[in-house]
Amino acid sequence: MFVSFPDEPYSDSNGDPITLTDGKFYIDRDITLSSNNSLNNPDNLIIEGCQIVVLSNNPPWKIIVEPSAKLNIVPLILGSGNPGNNSTRIFGCETMWGGILNSGGIIDMYNMPGSSNVYTPSSNPTEIEDAMCSN
Repeated sequence: MFVSFPDEPYSDSNGDPITLTDGKFYIDRDITLSSNNSLNNPDNLIIEGCQIVVLSNNPPWKIIVEPSAKLNIVPLILGSGNPGNNSTRIFGCETMWGGILNSGGIIDMYNMPGSSNVYTPSSNPTEIEDAMCSN
């Protein structure tokens, strides 16, 4: 079952990243990673092994990364007790969605694990589908 994408802040009180791991979310609004969130820090969000569906809207919903904010999108590599990996996938529900808009922040997308120092490509890569733009 998909649940609503969480609200900001997307970093903790120390400015450390918030990580969404192995979840299923829907987006029903613009998601803005702020340069100055409600905790007076730039947002720093890691999306790891999640499936995210962006619902239809006119104008289409988008993810916005403001100056100083950070967005990392990576697959999740599961441990030895649960081998394998989960891709991170962001896709439109019925129509194309607005995409990821970089307004001066940092966006990193990898096809390798995000939280470890093992640089082995994942067999389930990061996928951005149905986006009108990504810049």
